[in-house]
Amino acid sequence: MGTAVAADPKRAERLRLAILRRAFAGQRVPQDPSDGPAGALLDRIQAERAGGGKPTKARQGRNARQPTV
Repeated sequence: MGTAVAADPKRAERLRLAILRRAFAGQRVPQDPSDGPAGALLDRIQAERAGGGKPTKARQGRNARQPTV
């Protein structure tokens, strides 16, 4: 753990929560005005899954199953 965090854990926790609050509110990075609202994206993904549309490529983690040959 960093020295500053160890020295003032309450302040570190407040800062962490403030960063998370801003991240979830979309305030951490400049927003692209051409991007649609997140709700529209979620609706499109849900419609693709329900209608058998072309699935989006999922990110595979370290523990993803590898296809058998």
